[in-house]
Amino acid sequence: MNKLLMQMIGIESRAAMGAPVLLSGLRERLPGMSKANFEQDVLDLARSRKYFLTRHYFPESLNDQEKEMMISAGEGDFFYEINLSAETGIKSSMKGRMPVPERLRRELFGRSIRLPKWIVEWLQAEGNAGKKIEEALIGHYGLTPPE
Repeated sequence: MNKLLMQMIGIESRAAMGAPVLLSGLRERLPGMSKANFEQDVLDLARSRKYFLTRHYFPESLNDQEKEMMISAGEGDFFYEINLSAETGIKSSMKGRMPVPERLRRELFGRSIRLPKWIVEWLQAEGNAGKKIEEALIGHYGLTPPE
């Protein structure tokens, strides 16, 4: 398998946060590689099950130049992009939401209020947190405290 091709797929996928990589874009970035070698290497990657290929959804709309940049899938179909499989893909940061930085993680404040860590630290340092929160809410929402 072509290690340069694998590196390029990995770089492009990370740059796009796991998005598929267009085969035409890869071909353009490897001008010294013959079409036959490129196709063989891409198909080898797909056979390894570390990558998978996506068929073009409407091959009848393609012109000959566009088809030339893709890989024939037989019977008039064409593969147009390559994707990292789940096992090969971007590690845990791509599963679920992005990790929250430590200072922005919510912590329990009091018995039932969760606030970002930096606010909890500030309230503790300032003292009289209840009064600070009350003043902030009154100021922000224009509340009038009862007499």
